[in-house]
Amino acid sequence: SDATAPADLPVIAQRAGKYMGFDNDGNPIAFAGTGGSADAMSFLQAGTGAVSRTVQSKLRDIADVRDFGVTGDGTTDDTAKMQAFLNAGAGVVPKGTYAVDDVVIDNMVDVRCHPQAIFKKRSPGASNSILINWTANAAGSAWVGGVIDGNRSLLEASYSWAYFDAWFGMVCRYPLVRIENVTFRNWSGKPFW
Repeated sequence: SDATAPADLPVIAQRAGKYMGFDNDGNPIAFAGTGGSADAMSFLQAGTGAVSRTVQSKLRDIADVRDFGVTGDGTTDDTAKMQAFLNAGAGVVPKGTYAVDDVVIDNMVDVRCHPQAIFKKRSPGASNSILINWTANAAGSAWVGGVIDGNRSLLEASYSWAYFDAWFGMVCRYPLVRIENVTFRNWSGKPFW
C-alpha cells in the first residue's frame, strides 16, 4: 500500500460513541469508550513495575483552582470557588490575580502557588478583616509561594486610618503550619500575624 495515502475511516456505525486510534499497521480503528469519558481510557506510567489506571484517576492526582471554576482574572469574585478549592485540601494555583475576600482554611491543605499567583483583597469588608485565616484544624498544612495583596488603595478609599491596623493578610495562630516563599504587599495593617 502507499504509505502516504490516507486510510479509510471505519463506517459511522462502527465508530459512533467510540475512540479513534490506530492499529499496529497505522490504520484507523474504533475502540470501546463512553463517548469521551476519561474513566474509559487507560494510562500506563513509564517505568518498570508501573500499573495501568484510568486517565481520570491520573488527572485527579492534583487539583488546580481552575478545576473549581476560579478565574484568576483579577475582577471576578473568586471567593466562594477559592474556598471550595481550599476545602478540597491540596492543589496548585497558577499565575493569575485572584480577587477574594476572607477565606478560612479549616482543614489540612497543601497549596503550591506560582510566584505570580496573586491573592488580592476584593472588597473592604469590615474591620478585623482577614484575607486568609487558618484554624486549628489546619495543623500539618503547607502554603508555598504566591503573593498576598492587601489592595491598600481600596481600603484607604473606604476607611479611616483607625481601621487599618485591624486588617490582616494571613493569620495563623497555630503551630505546625508551614508557610514559605510568600510575598505580602500593599497592606495598611499587619500582613502576617
